[in-house]
Amino acid sequence: MKDSNDLIKRKSFFRKNFFKRNLLKNCDLIYSYKIPTDELKNFLLDVKNFVISPLNKNIKNKLKYENNWTKILKIINKEKPQNITHNGLFVPKKEISIEYNLMVKSFVSLIKSIGLDKKIKYFIGPPQLRIKFGNKKGKFMPNSSEFAHSDAWTDINTKSCSTLFLPLAGDCTNNFVNFFYPNNDYSDEWLDRRYFKDGYDMIKNYKKINVKYEKTTCIVSDSSILHQSITKENSKPRLSMDIGIIPKNYKKINYSFHKNHVPYDLIEKIGKDKLMIYYDSIKKKIKKTKTGSKTQANRKILSLN
Repeated sequence: MKDSNDLIKRKSFFRKNFFKRNLLKNCDLIYSYKIPTDELKNFLLDVKNFVISPLNKNIKNKLKYENNWTKILKIINKEKPQNITHNGLFVPKKEISIEYNLMVKSFVSLIKSIGLDKKIKYFIGPPQLRIKFGNKKGKFMPNSSEFAHSDAWTDINTKSCSTLFLPLAGDCTNNFVNFFYPNNDYSDEWLDRRYFKDGYDMIKNYKKINVKYEKTTCIVSDSSILHQSITKENSKPRLSMDIGIIPKNYKKINYSFHKNHVPYDLIEKIGKDKLMIYYDSIKKKIKKTKTGSKTQANRKILSLN
C-alpha cells in the first residue's frame, strides 16, 4: 500500500528540517544525534546544580561533589522537592532562577554541538527537566505520558511540532520511552487535539519501532510519531529533558501560535545577556492540572544590557 499524501509530506518535511550528516536514522520520522562527551558532562553538572538547589543545605553540601546519579536521584525521590509536579516536571522558582539560567545556557551549548541550533524556531515552553520515579502508579491523569500519545494533541503544541528527547541519567534500561510509527494511511487529522488517554484507540493505526533510548543520544521525532513512557517493575528513577520544538521551516497550515512558545533566539541569550526570572516562591504549592501548561507561566525576562 502506498503512503498517504500526508505521510509523504511529513517525511519530506522532517528530512528537510532535521537531516544532517553522521546522524542515526531510526526511521523516516525519527533521527538520533550523538552528543559529544564533554558537552554532556558539562550539561549534567549544571543539571545537578539545578535539581539539588531546592534541597536543604546539609543535603546539598553532601551532593555537591557527588557524581553517582543513582544516588542523587534516590535522594531526590526520597525528599520530593516542592518544585516537582505530580507528573515529574522540575519547575523553576524564584529562589533557584540563577541555577535554572545556567542550566539553560549549558543546554544551548549542547544543542549547538549537535547542530540543532540551526533547526529550531521555537521551543514549546522553556526547557524543562522531568523525573520519572520508576514506581508504577495505579491511576493516570488524562494527559499522562504513560499513554501512547502525540505532543500535538495538547493545546500548547501544533501539528508542525517535533519532540526532542534527551535521556540524561538514571535507569534508562527499565524506565524509558517507546515509539510508534504511523500506518500508510496516516492522516494529519490524527493529530487533532485530544487527551493522551485516547491513545488507547489511536494505537491501532501504528506499529511499534525499536529506537535506542540512550544517555549519550538526543532523539528528535516528528509529531506524527506516538511515544509512551514505560516503567518496568522494580525500575529506578530516570532523569530526562523532553521538549517540544517548532522547526524553522514549519508548515504554516498546521501552525497556531501559543503564548508559551519561546523563540530559540531568546533561549540562546539566556545566561549571557538575558535572565529568565520566576516570580513564584518554591514554598508556593503547585496546583495539579490536567495539562500542566501553566507551570512556568509566572516569569519575566531581565535584560543585562
